[in-house]
Amino acid sequence: MNQIPNIPDNAPFSQEQRAWLNGFLAGMFPGGIEGVAKNASPLKPVKIVFASQTGNSEGLAKQMSKRAKTMQLDPKVLDMSDYSIEELKQDEDVLLIASTYGEGEPPDTAVPFWENLTDSNAPKLENTNYAILALGDSNYPDFCEFGIQLDKRFQELGAKQIKPRVDCDVDFEEPFENWSQSVLSSISKTEMNDEIKDSKVGMEDLVYSKKNPFSASISDNYDLNLLGSKKETRHIEIDISGSDLHYDAGDAIGIFSKNCPDLAQEIVSVNGFKGTEELKSNNGETKTLLEILIEDCDITSLNKKFIENYNESANSKELVTLLKQKEALSDFLLGREPIDLFVQFPTTFSNPAELTGLFKKINPRLYSIASSALKHPDKVQLTVGIVRYNSHNRNRKGVCSTYLADRAENQKLGVFIHPNKSFKVPEDPKKPMIMVGPGTGIAPFRAFLQERYESKATGKNWLFFGDQHAATDFIYEDEITEYQKLGFLQKLDLAFSRDQADKIYVQDKMLENGEELYRWLEEGSYFFVCGDASRMAKDVDKTLQKVIKIHGNCNDEEALQYIKELKSNKRYVRDVY
Repeated sequence: MNQIPNIPDNAPFSQEQRAWLNGFLAGMFPGGIEGVAKNASPLKPVKIVFASQTGNSEGLAKQMSKRAKTMQLDPKVLDMSDYSIEELKQDEDVLLIASTYGEGEPPDTAVPFWENLTDSNAPKLENTNYAILALGDSNYPDFCEFGIQLDKRFQELGAKQIKPRVDCDVDFEEPFENWSQSVLSSISKTEMNDEIKDSKVGMEDLVYSKKNPFSASISDNYDLNLLGSKKETRHIEIDISGSDLHYDAGDAIGIFSKNCPDLAQEIVSVNGFKGTEELKSNNGETKTLLEILIEDCDITSLNKKFIENYNESANSKELVTLLKQKEALSDFLLGREPIDLFVQFPTTFSNPAELTGLFKKINPRLYSIASSALKHPDKVQLTVGIVRYNSHNRNRKGVCSTYLADRAENQKLGVFIHPNKSFKVPEDPKKPMIMVGPGTGIAPFRAFLQERYESKATGKNWLFFGDQHAATDFIYEDEITEYQKLGFLQKLDLAFSRDQADKIYVQDKMLENGEELYRWLEEGSYFFVCGDASRMAKDVDKTLQKVIKIHGNCNDEEALQYIKELKSNKRYVRDVY
């Protein structure tokens, strides 16, 4: 009997290549394939579960799955909304990638899983091994809080850590790479070889991405608010022709912005530098200090960690005391930036690198796209609220909003598409949809309406929109009312808060139309919310519960269960910030 040749483990091939070659050689011999299949070691299963609000966690989970397949593992990627506690109890190895949303909360789709996990009747997990990658933003006080609480609860239930939890800031790519390599190597009991480490396995196949943004230009830029408004909301149109970038209604665009040169120059001056000093940027390029502060550093974000690092040089007793008092620190941070620290608690840096080393890398800003590619395939249109305010006797500017409004028109700006797979028009074009989007929250719903109109979707559409004054702040009024005249937008409810003595908001209009709103939900309508997370979205959620309770003739618990089911069926979806 002929012996089937076998590629040895020390041959210069990856595991996938070696498996393919062994299979090829086995196929040349009678009974070879059956023999290989019979003797092959079974792949070890691993669950990769993500909790995502905007898509980052989902993208990383899919990248990790591709890497796991190269290491004799059998990965399965799941949204946390599709993962049950019963299934968790049966799984041996579970990897969780979890974003934090709002004030330390789980993403919407993760709420049912989290509630079941924290229930007093949750099962013990002594046979479960787990690892957690937490995503967050250190500018917020509840940095990575959902991941932290998830880790704590798994330990309480007796699960064993494969590797310690890793908390990632907005620049999460490198920590993710290190964490995924470490965790997968530990599960598979094999080291990830250099070929896999150096490859782009699992990375986006797009030509242009966050790591390689497209160089675009602004083709239109005008104020949507009329004369007399207290607000400045701009319609920004970005030309992406020639990029092959594709976007869907509901997606966001990432924009690499630059800081205000005046603020950067003040930071240079107040710290005793000239700005012409040369040093290496993060990517190894030689630049002047001023250029680095404008282009590479987040010079407007102030948080506890920044103050702690700064005080190693400033050595201020007042700052030491402040750092120990949570409420006082929170009050101090409100409305302040690093420049306030430099002015109020001056210190001396021995070289420019000490100064730039304090700052995080400036990260791209994400904006909900306000257009449909079906109507504007070579354009991305945005609805941008321009941030300008005064606090602590200093005029402040939103970094990206004022960059787009004031300085980017004749410049090239780096952009990429950031998919938001959960925030999409209903797959069934006959399904109705209800959209709640006051102020700039109208952006994705303008895209939704364009998408449904261009695709001739027959489902009913209902828009709740609000702002300060109807005469000056009804942005996109002509387009919205035209949809209404055509019968395409079946219902439009407007709430202009300051046109009467008692303020009226979108949630008031929801309550006023509660009977019909509940009827639409019973007909299978999708319910979308976009806008401010801290106030509007919470008020809308409470009002929705109230509407369901009143018109569904149910109690509080039943109304909450109704909303849970909407969320688990992805019919109640939010894009909030």
